[in-house]
Amino acid sequence: MERASFWDERVKTFGHTGWSNPMIYAYDQAARINAIEHVLSEISLPQELALDFGCGVGDFSNRLSHRFQSVMACDISQTALEKATQRNGRNNIHYCLPEEIGCKEGQLSLFLSITVLGHIMQDSELEVLLSKAHGWLHEGGAIVALEFAPEQIPSQSSDYQKFRAFDAWKNIFDAQGFELAHYWGFYHPTLAPCRSFTNYKNKVNVRFWRILNRFFKVSHRFENIADHVVRNAQDYYWPGTPQDPMKIMVFKKK
Repeated sequence: MERASFWDERVKTFGHTGWSNPMIYAYDQAARINAIEHVLSEISLPQELALDFGCGVGDFSNRLSHRFQSVMACDISQTALEKATQRNGRNNIHYCLPEEIGCKEGQLSLFLSITVLGHIMQDSELEVLLSKAHGWLHEGGAIVALEFAPEQIPSQSSDYQKFRAFDAWKNIFDAQGFELAHYWGFYHPTLAPCRSFTNYKNKVNVRFWRILNRFFKVSHRFENIADHVVRNAQDYYWPGTPQDPMKIMVFKKK
């Protein structure tokens, strides 16, 4: 499977499926995790079964496992699943391929997807997935998705990401029986940088490790600094506006 091999290779090269730049990835992953945890604390959900769709190396699966009774985490990359099991394996997490998802009708509390749905290139394929998710979710459940969802579609294209405007996302979900309940804006390192990210990348020690990163792997150095910055800032997410390029969207069954 071509898409699976692409993500397999990214995990082998970078150790994860996120940003290839380790300086950006360290801040971005910490900010995503903290923002999603805030969103989950703001919405009322049953604490039974959560699905981490496109789980990568399992960082979000790990966090969900502390909030929900059980977590099903799937990814098309077998390499990612193996690394997730090693790094973020807990007794109440079940890692699997997408075709192995074993949700029953009305069983699911949360469908979480972090910049994954945008990599489904065909609208018809996304519609099939959302239709299945609608059946899996019980009446109090929700889909929480962090995606690139600008007010207008950018002119440039991508071989591995389908750019959809905010209205297009809402229309696709609406057609499958969902309505947008809440949304938050989320920072982007170039399109919507926040103050704490700018301060972080300009720190003397971050600039120093960026130079050394050309010769050595120093990802953990960025992660230590980024974790501290993110814990002491909350400017990387905010009440959403249509103009925000990145959005955390909460969809509930109609």
